[in-house]
Amino acid sequence: MAGLNTGAEVFGELAAYPAVVLLCAVLPFAVSFVIDAVNLMLRRERSAIPALVTALVLSFVVAATGFLLLQLGLVRIGSDAAVLARLTSVGGGLLLVCSPLALVAAVARLFISMLRARALARRAADMGGSLPGIRAGSMPGTLPGALPSLTGTLPGATSSPLPSRSGTTMLARFADHVA
Repeated sequence: MAGLNTGAEVFGELAAYPAVVLLCAVLPFAVSFVIDAVNLMLRRERSAIPALVTALVLSFVVAATGFLLLQLGLVRIGSDAAVLARLTSVGGGLLLVCSPLALVAAVARLFISMLRARALARRAADMGGSLPGIRAGSMPGTLPGALPSLTGTLPGATSSPLPSRSGTTMLARFADHVA
């Protein structure tokens, strides 16, 4: 009966695989959110502390849950070399794929954040009167009301009610959403 698995070994293997997925696939993405929170904290100082705390707590919960599941699974498995080899190969493959993806996602979010900050700074400078012929609250090349998220937040932005969006294009709505 050497080839038969007991219930404890099967339960241990079923507990160990989610642990490997948590530690090798989910945890790199949780850590990438910590990178985003640190970036946010460098730009906004104290107002980003809740985001940093949330990202750190998320990372800790994922790591602790994965560790506890792995310990539970390893206790139940015992010293079954075949199961340990399968867990190691699955974990290595997940780390090989998910760690670079998490890093690329973090860099992409940093890049997008930087582009948004530059666009807002450029719009603020344009609305401040640096370009001739621009009146307060209007941007060249945009439809009226295309930037409602900026209303009242930038110097010279109008706070009048927004006109109907029936004439705005989908591209203008997307630009409004991104900005």
